[in-house]
Amino acid sequence: MPKPTRPVLTAEFVRSILDYDQTTGIFRWRFRADRPQKWNTRYAGTIAGAAVKGYVHIQIPKPTNYYAHILAWLYVYGEWRPDEIDHRNRNRADNRIDNLRIATHSDNGCNKAMQRNN
Repeated sequence: MPKPTRPVLTAEFVRSILDYDQTTGIFRWRFRADRPQKWNTRYAGTIAGAAVKGYVHIQIPKPTNYYAHILAWLYVYGEWRPDEIDHRNRNRADNRIDNLRIATHSDNGCNKAMQRNN
């Protein structure tokens, strides 16, 4: 059985539901007319996502998780890059746009700390 694929998001959709601060790398939920008032009261303006193994995951549309660094790239450049976006400073939770870059798999592997068993 083939693995189900995630829906590919558009930049317009992401911009309509999230605000992104390029200087801090933080996403916040926007007020959404398509959601009940209760949802907006609870979530609008709050930080979106949670850290899992160092990476920030944002759940849209439920129950699909997306990495915040991929959403940041989509938000700023309007380009879907699901693979190989590298954090220059190796901090997985630092999603400032100037800390992100497109990298090959090899480049991404070179920009990591030495493993403990080395």
